[in-house]
Amino acid sequence: MKKRKIAFWHRYGPSGHTSTCHSIPHIIRKLHERGVEVHYFGLRENSAAPEMIKAHCTIHALPFRLNRGSAASKLFGTLFWYAALPALALRCRLMKMDAVFWDETLPWGALIARVFYGRNICITVADFFLTIYSEQHSELKRFFDWLQQVDYRTWRTLPLIFTKVNYTRTFLAERGVDPDRVCCAYNPCDTELYSPRDRNAARSKFGLAANDFVVVHHGVLHPNKGNDRIIRAMADLKNKLPNLKYLLVGSGPEMNRLKLMCSELGMTDRVIFTGWLPTEQDVVEAIRTADVGLVMRIGQFSDNFHVTDTLSHEMACGLPILAARLKGVEELVKENKTGLLFDPNDMFTLKAQLTTLHHQKDLRIKMGMQARAKSVEAFDIETISSRMAEALFHLTN
Repeated sequence: MKKRKIAFWHRYGPSGHTSTCHSIPHIIRKLHERGVEVHYFGLRENSAAPEMIKAHCTIHALPFRLNRGSAASKLFGTLFWYAALPALALRCRLMKMDAVFWDETLPWGALIARVFYGRNICITVADFFLTIYSEQHSELKRFFDWLQQVDYRTWRTLPLIFTKVNYTRTFLAERGVDPDRVCCAYNPCDTELYSPRDRNAARSKFGLAANDFVVVHHGVLHPNKGNDRIIRAMADLKNKLPNLKYLLVGSGPEMNRLKLMCSELGMTDRVIFTGWLPTEQDVVEAIRTADVGLVMRIGQFSDNFHVTDTLSHEMACGLPILAARLKGVEELVKENKTGLLFDPNDMFTLKAQLTTLHHQKDLRIKMGMQARAKSVEAFDIETISSRMAEALFHLTN
């Protein structure tokens, strides 16, 4: 019997890819255990590939080293990736790969792959870069919209598409993609590592007192996170909620501007910037200090198609969630059950919801327990990787 063969593609390489989709090593292992020959193609990277990937597939590193921490490296790496796509697709064709799984969404990428490899391609649709560009460059909107329509036409021909939230499936169906070919798989979370503990245990480590009311957010400090809006809203509440603290875990291009804003608003003692923490365990400890987990985006079109690690980590740690009302987020944050919602541009409602959470401890506890239960159900890595591996196994037939 002919052995089934599948190619995994990703610009970032196996380590960077795993950091964006934690289930990838498990999917590769499960396919290997079912007798599928797995080949991984990606750019070179500074970090070593996860052991589970090295043990269960053959890695092919393309001759360009990508550093995700450098914007220039990401740009040139992406350009190199585009240039290499036809040769990569032809190589997989010559290697008689039964299927290709490309866990990304790059404009016209699926079209190029389909032309040079063939039809049996699976992609993940989570980003709509052309629509983002059209929002940023209104003078080119019609051109970018036309390019996006080409992607929609290509996606209609693909046998399998993964999405990060259920809303994307509905969105694609409205654009002619067969929903039976679309499979939603949330990015999983290690719910044993991210789990509830006594919130006071690590508070002193982050300069927090036992009676502080702590809101936590973690991730890259980027303008699309809207932290400037949050800090201004909290400044309005500092007299009404004198024990309110905002724990910002992470760093990024907004760090210095946000610190200056805190100084101007008299919030330097209310907002704690941790910077990047050295280990994932430190991140877990920081989240556990909080009374409320915040999930915020500024409400761009593309924000509706993701469930961030911030949300899954905070839910797994048993925090009630205060979240921007976005389509993907609403699938998990149910009003008065796992958290409270607000429109990204409505800071009046945010302040009202934050005040409610501050005053009602019993509500926080109830919602935190339901958030934890939902996270265990929704983000289980074995369930998610099994579903994806099963779909990819059938794709190779």
